[in-house]
Amino acid sequence: MSLEGKRKEPPDRRQAFRVRTIRRIANRWEENTGQGIYGGEACQVCGEFGTFMGLWGAVASHRHGPFTGGVRHRHDDQEVAEVKRSRSRLCEVCRARVRRGPEAQCGRSWLCPTCHETIAREAPEREASDLLQRLCRWRYWRMYSRPTPRW
Repeated sequence: MSLEGKRKEPPDRRQAFRVRTIRRIANRWEENTGQGIYGGEACQVCGEFGTFMGLWGAVASHRHGPFTGGVRHRHDDQEVAEVKRSRSRLCEVCRARVRRGPEAQCGRSWLCPTCHETIAREAPEREASDLLQRLCRWRYWRMYSRPTPRW
């Protein structure tokens, strides 16, 4: 499954989503996110948010490098190989396509220039990589809460 056939969100909705998400994470900084190995990330094959839990879950969902799949969905080897060869990745915040390169990489995640600017503007006291780590943990808890949020 490739992202080429997927419909893209209108830019204004994507921008509103971006700002709302970054503000939400920055404003809840003091909340305890618990300890352990878990998270929710954007699948680099299809763009869906997926989760992992525990050491072996993290290893399995990142075994090809970028996050592919997760607990609730899988991809075949051909799809994963396509992503590994691809010159682009998906932004962890808004899931826009971003060219691979050191300027787009943020920790083990990828950020588009617009999300990078939004983080700098909305949460100047936070490192982007720390904010993305919090986002990953927050997503995990939100995906398993009721009702499940719509992204």
